[in-house]
Amino acid sequence: MHYSPLIEKITSFTKKWTGKNLSYAGKTELVRSVLQGVECYWLQVFPLPANGTKYGAVAWKDLCVPKEEGWLGLRDLGAWNKALLARYLWNIHIKKDSLWIKWIHTEFIKGKSIWEWSVKSRDSPLFKRLIEIRDEMLGDRQQREVEMQWEKWYTSKGTVEAYDWFRPKGERRLWHRFIWKDFIPPKYSFTTWQVLRNRLPTRDRLGCRDTEIDQRCPLCTTGTKSVDHLFFKYTKTREVWRVIKTWVGMRRPITTIPSAIKWFLKERSGVTVIRKARSLAIIATISLMWRARNAVIFDGATFEPKHLIFQIKKITYATLYSMFPHETVQEHLGV
Repeated sequence: MHYSPLIEKITSFTKKWTGKNLSYAGKTELVRSVLQGVECYWLQVFPLPANGTKYGAVAWKDLCVPKEEGWLGLRDLGAWNKALLARYLWNIHIKKDSLWIKWIHTEFIKGKSIWEWSVKSRDSPLFKRLIEIRDEMLGDRQQREVEMQWEKWYTSKGTVEAYDWFRPKGERRLWHRFIWKDFIPPKYSFTTWQVLRNRLPTRDRLGCRDTEIDQRCPLCTTGTKSVDHLFFKYTKTREVWRVIKTWVGMRRPITTIPSAIKWFLKERSGVTVIRKARSLAIIATISLMWRARNAVIFDGATFEPKHLIFQIKKITYATLYSMFPHETVQEHLGV
């Protein structure tokens, strides 16, 4: 009941998006730029309860880990809420000159320090949450350490650094520098991210939840429908890789996507246009292969390597032409 205005506001946005043909990348940006902006006011005023479904394809906590640590970098609402509310603890501690802070000291703390402030059953949810955040930050640390942390956050660098302290953490992934580029269409980057995180809904993964799903490859009906089979063991996709690899001057055999990215990150030679062409061509190949596979399954299309190669080159050329003079692109890439 208390949060109904926020829920209604968010629902009004999501209903408008329902009928639109949005990619995962598009939905992600709308969540990041629209919904998380709406929530910001509430997060700095109210302690939000945590809730959600347990059947998501990817755990929300993982999606909120930064891109450089392998996920999507959405804002974790719980951590952001803590970072914003922790500012109240700092203001109470320094006895900021405001009517609300004076009231808290007069009615609740009553001459004691913030460290002696204990929660009572009649206290508001906000006060109870503030005490929880204080105790979480304290842990095995000394009081002075926490005070210095607050001072660092709220007198210089601000709430963003506080959020970084509270947010979920992940292992740093070097491949984020390869897939998340301004010149690469986000929907292509997103598909590559799904591959690297093993989140594409191939039949071998769906079979983990439903033993009745036919796990044979729908393209060749022989191998198991897995990411490895689709991209590297199916005869027609191997042909696509062979042509594209030769086209952008890659000498290394491509047997897995991580190994191709690892090679790219180590390969520093060559002019800028070639490096960008390689990056875009690899990611476009992954994404368009996946879309071609879906077209076979859902639309009854035929998997045509020549058409796929043409699409990959067309997208690569179109992007490079917008960044470099035509003659430079033609000089370094063949038809």
